[in-house]
Amino acid sequence: MHIGYEHTWQAKTPVSEKLHSLFELSAKKHPDHTALVFRNESLTFKELNEKADNLCHAILNWAYYDDVIGVSATPSMDMVVAVLAILKSGKAFMPIDPKASLQRNAQIVSDSNVNFVLAKEQEYETFAGLGLKIIMSDVERNYRTINEKRVGQMAYLMYTSGSTCKPKGVKVEHKAIVHYLQNAIEAYSESELHQSGSFLQLSLTFDAALTSLFVPLLTGKTLVIAESTSSKTFEDKNFKAFAPYDFLKLTPLQFNWLEKAIQNDRQSVCKHLVVGGENLHYRHFAFLHQLQHDTDIINEYGPTETTVGCMMHRISLHQFKEVSALGIPIGKAMKGNEILILNEQMQMIGPGETGEIYIGGPQLSAGYLMRPELNEKLFVTHPFEEDKKLFKTGDKVVINDDGSAIYLDRMENILQHDGQHIDFNQIEWEISQLPGIKQCEVVCKEVKGQNRLLAYILPDDAGLDLESIPQLLSLKLRSEWMPQKFIVLQDWPYTAHGKLNKHALPLPACERHRQTEKRYPKTKIEKQIADIWCQLLKLNEADLDTGFFELGGNHLLADQMLRVLYKKFHYKLDLSTVYRCSSISCLAVELEAQIKQRKVHKVSETKRAAAV
Repeated sequence: MHIGYEHTWQAKTPVSEKLHSLFELSAKKHPDHTALVFRNESLTFKELNEKADNLCHAILNWAYYDDVIGVSATPSMDMVVAVLAILKSGKAFMPIDPKASLQRNAQIVSDSNVNFVLAKEQEYETFAGLGLKIIMSDVERNYRTINEKRVGQMAYLMYTSGSTCKPKGVKVEHKAIVHYLQNAIEAYSESELHQSGSFLQLSLTFDAALTSLFVPLLTGKTLVIAESTSSKTFEDKNFKAFAPYDFLKLTPLQFNWLEKAIQNDRQSVCKHLVVGGENLHYRHFAFLHQLQHDTDIINEYGPTETTVGCMMHRISLHQFKEVSALGIPIGKAMKGNEILILNEQMQMIGPGETGEIYIGGPQLSAGYLMRPELNEKLFVTHPFEEDKKLFKTGDKVVINDDGSAIYLDRMENILQHDGQHIDFNQIEWEISQLPGIKQCEVVCKEVKGQNRLLAYILPDDAGLDLESIPQLLSLKLRSEWMPQKFIVLQDWPYTAHGKLNKHALPLPACERHRQTEKRYPKTKIEKQIADIWCQLLKLNEADLDTGFFELGGNHLLADQMLRVLYKKFHYKLDLSTVYRCSSISCLAVELEAQIKQRKVHKVSETKRAAAV
């Protein structure tokens, strides 16, 4: 089935236009408007453009022959300046999160063959440890000679999360991101110039952040940059100070963070809430509906390989009534994109049927870097037009009567029982309807060699009777759909991209004991971490392999642990590392690698001065 493919639509902006050229037009049109706000600092469009030009000249002097330049994803105005400078120099930017694991960053640097990174002086040791040459993004320069700019087609190289395999670099060209941004501007950028554009709280390593980054800059609006991409992002003092915004871009999980920040405020913080990254359900934004916020929810879908977003579904909270167990539709194709829903025989399907999403059109990326086998496997020949390519997403959807699509799951995650797939959406829906339950996530985890359905629950303030849940559910669910265990959490573990971290969801208490013999702390760092765990979690002992959250920890206790580690031993870790690496043995390896890196890469002030 084709979903909303519009052959006749033409983008307002020529596809040959470069992303940075559109920003330059915006800066010329709105020179004195505030472009960026971060902490207590701000830049006008004119100042931002001049800073980017200056840094662009440094890039052309130091990295003239490089096609891709790394950029630190640490939130700051310098990060935005660096991105624009790289684009202006005719090169592609590649975000690198200095807080990500050393293993992941080493893989990215090696795979991309990147030589230079734009970063702050305080991040020198981190990036030097990866073998990169650093161009300081927070150093003022004045170049008299300017090398000629090179013209490249690629705008950025974005590495996927690598949850199922090693990270893959996706090459996205200017024409693809410009096409997407044109759609985004038309869909949720307001005409009033006095209103702020957006609040950037997603990591630059997540392509969804590019919506918040570029839409305001291309329309003369203010972009407010959050100090943090953690669960406290909406506690930033600038968040409410510069509201309302045209739109906010966030993941379904981040609605929990937003709810805590706005509490019972009746005033809407934005006109549009653009959601992506995971399946959206009413339970995620029910609090906004109850507060009667005058806001549109835009459910946006699109893999990195097809440039941020290519399908969308819009609902108005004021008019929203129908609540479905399947979730909020991901809708139809955004203008100019081609969406096909095909079965295993590559045939189109109709309403009520399920199939896989295939995507074509101008937002199709240039494929994976140095991965010809994956390009051949996933960028397939169009079944009806041989001269075209489609991206095989691996995402399964069901077609509504109105032709829109509702997301089900990844194809590889679809579980079968007696020839019928297990519907996680239905299970979560039934559980979330029970008293005392605010939200629910059902996942399949391997426990002692067997796949088991586990239900994770966030309770509401009304009180939860956990023991009654199985009996109540048995009246509504088929026996094979009944979760084997129900685990109550106080908050969801999350990834660096603000998505649910399923790997950090704890096993049930009765399953925490491993079949293998327990290992106990031996090294100095292992013992230091263990002592803190025992105090915070009220344990007599802590072994090396049992995770923090398996032992009853939550994000508040994890945050407290990190503060104690820094205060007592000057160890620096962030919350995302604890979620990704939750055992004592894993955390100790991270800290030992940090210490080794600092020792090896301590450089003299002379060498620092020699760096660009």
